[in-house]
Amino acid sequence: MQEKKLSNRICPEGMSVEEWQVALRTEAARESDFQIQHLDENRIWGDYIVAHDESTYRIAFRGVQSERNYCSCLDFRTSGLGTCKHIEAVILWLRQQVPGYPWGDLVYTPSYSSIFVSYKGGRSVKFSAGVGEMEQYEQFRKKYFSDENVLPEENYDKIDDICSEALAISEDFRCYEDVFEFIDGELSIARWKKIIQDTFPAKAITTEYAQSSQSQRILTELYEMLLNGDGVIVGESTQALRKEIIAMIEVVLQNEDGPALIIAGDIHALEMWKSLINRSPLAGSERVLLTSQEQFKISTRLPSGLYSFLYVEEADCLKDWNNIISKTLKKLTIRHLYMHLPTMSMLTPVQFSSISQHISPFILAPFHRFIREFRPAFPLSDTGENLPALAQHFVFTRNKTRNLVWDDNSSASDIQRREELVDNFIQSAVTILSDEQTVELLVNRLRGILKE
Repeated sequence: MQEKKLSNRICPEGMSVEEWQVALRTEAARESDFQIQHLDENRIWGDYIVAHDESTYRIAFRGVQSERNYCSCLDFRTSGLGTCKHIEAVILWLRQQVPGYPWGDLVYTPSYSSIFVSYKGGRSVKFSAGVGEMEQYEQFRKKYFSDENVLPEENYDKIDDICSEALAISEDFRCYEDVFEFIDGELSIARWKKIIQDTFPAKAITTEYAQSSQSQRILTELYEMLLNGDGVIVGESTQALRKEIIAMIEVVLQNEDGPALIIAGDIHALEMWKSLINRSPLAGSERVLLTSQEQFKISTRLPSGLYSFLYVEEADCLKDWNNIISKTLKKLTIRHLYMHLPTMSMLTPVQFSSISQHISPFILAPFHRFIREFRPAFPLSDTGENLPALAQHFVFTRNKTRNLVWDDNSSASDIQRREELVDNFIQSAVTILSDEQTVELLVNRLRGILKE
């Protein structure tokens, strides 16, 4: 009799969420035709290759439920479970190949000591002692790591010296590559926050262009968005918001290498962006690139490499990971990504998560817990009043600034004021013409005016 499949939406009675999620991955491993290759002489522990169709993943297997396990797949790194279907496939394979299960209860202690990233319950950098040079490594551990073998954040910037000291004890010591990737990312975030805090101690962006807004609320909002380094911006795409983005790009380009890219919502919005940029400090800059979503679909030949700043207007399309813009963003290196949503109220938890994960796959991790705990909060209010706690640091709802205008007319020329009037007219016209009922209302109003 075939075993009943687990629901991937409802946690079975008597199971914790984590047990359910691990069981789902075991079920997926059992049903998949994985090809498994053991790369070590050790009968159980060591490195494995798990392949399926054209996908290949490298596994470090240290034991059932060991926090020292590793898989190169994204699910392993973001689920917080410490396992994935590829690791579960190795365990199922070993059950057939090696008699005497549960050998997983055995403690595996290698000859070498190492520093690794534990992904179980969230990411942390940890130390694992081997059987060699145990006394010296114990003194080393006490110097840099907590009693739980975790490297404190204040020691992140010492990682090169820490590794040098560990290698001096034994040349067999290992520090895995994802340790450096994780620490570099955390240090980069900290460095950026320090730049913004040191440059703008009054917690308001005080560049000449930003101050032309003549709004303290806008200056404060700019600071908050820049300090975070990334974000989802919710609200109508007004000229004031576009000018805020230009002000942010100016600050970023002064402090980061690489170009900035704006993906406008449509062709008409693209023309507005061009007009605003030509009247800003970014005018004539070769480091500011512009395109629209329509143009993006026709040609996706974006320069590869690092982007200091990237802004996606009308970013609803990113809820679909097969969208061409979404696929391209995942291939780029982006220091500061901001995505604009006219509203959050129509998004499901999965769609909201899909959009947010363009900033980082870890931003709402673990995904299964986010969906389970915060599903009742949806639909989200555009005021942010029911925004899940995990999202509050990167979602900016613009409640205090949505009705403000960028009041720089006192210093603008007559030509600039006329250009802005035209821009605003075009924006209103595009909004009207995109809705049949609004067009009908406009026609009726015009007929009434003509009769008068």
